[in-house]
Amino acid sequence: MKNKIVFVFLLAITSLQAQITLSKHDGTIISNGQVLSYSSLEYSQASFEFYVRNIGSTSTRVMIECVSTTNTDGTQFELCFGNQCLSEVAAGNSYPDTPVTLAPNGVNGNFDHFYNANPGNGQVMDLVFRFYQVDLGGNEISNSITFTYRYNPNLATDSFSALAAMGVRLQSTTMQNQLELTADKSMQMELVDISGKNVQQSNITQGVNQVDVTQLSAGVYIARFTDNQGSTSSIKVVKK
Repeated sequence: MKNKIVFVFLLAITSLQAQITLSKHDGTIISNGQVLSYSSLEYSQASFEFYVRNIGSTSTRVMIECVSTTNTDGTQFELCFGNQCLSEVAAGNSYPDTPVTLAPNGVNGNFDHFYNANPGNGQVMDLVFRFYQVDLGGNEISNSITFTYRYNPNLATDSFSALAAMGVRLQSTTMQNQLELTADKSMQMELVDISGKNVQQSNITQGVNQVDVTQLSAGVYIARFTDNQGSTSSIKVVKK
């Protein structure tokens, strides 16, 4: 009986602990371990404006740790949270200088964001961040949320005119079982998913082509074309 009482007491204490969630401004929840991919350096397209919400019944203090960086040193990367707006980050550091205090059901400010302006050297760049909570003594408590901000320049899309200049004309950018196109010459086509993974490669011949895409999952892809001279062009397509 005594053990049962202790268990119920600990359960009650745990339920009172502050818990945080992370979301985009449109309300989309970011799950722990999620990768957010961006292909642009334009702020309107590459900024991750976020809300971190305290869904617990007690106030909490939140920090952001830059866990790691890949193919970047963290320069030209904006992180704005609480009383700090930085133009670069470094792996192993936490921000801001003073934790952001969130009341029960409270959220951070409207202008907090992550944004990469570093073009890099053509490689995929990953920056891993972790939202975590601390007590008044700076000790970590309760849950944390980790996500990856990915800049993938290979996902950048060209216009229809650039594709047509290369000699490729799509019947539609929406596909179900086949991607139908006409090409003026032979070339290679790669289909890349939003994480940057090459999921299919096809030989395109001169004339009408019907590329089988039945094995692909529904979602957004980049169709990237490369001719024998090394010229490339790409366009976004959607598999239903």
